[in-house]
Amino acid sequence: MLTSPQRCPLKYTRAILDAIHSGELANVEYETYETFGLSVPKTCPNVPDELLNPAKSWNGTADFKGEVEKLGKLFMENFKKYEDQATKEVIESGPHVCCCPKH
Repeated sequence: MLTSPQRCPLKYTRAILDAIHSGELANVEYETYETFGLSVPKTCPNVPDELLNPAKSWNGTADFKGEVEKLGKLFMENFKKYEDQATKEVIESGPHVCCCPKH
């Protein structure tokens, strides 16, 4: 497990790239990463499963889901500067975060 805010070790990054190039990663099961809608592999040869999904390797002091929502809101706010240059599909593919205050 990584300790916050470490980067993924290079040997695992290389293993992920090797799995992409060999086609192995195309044959594994994926899960959808909330807020950003990214497909994340559940397994990858030579990579610990908990490193593939940040929610599983998070050990920061702040609530992970709250931090992801905050990042999504920051992304949405910053992207407003570029919306007039983006297609509808690009805009719709951005993060999905409720902008209303929590009750």
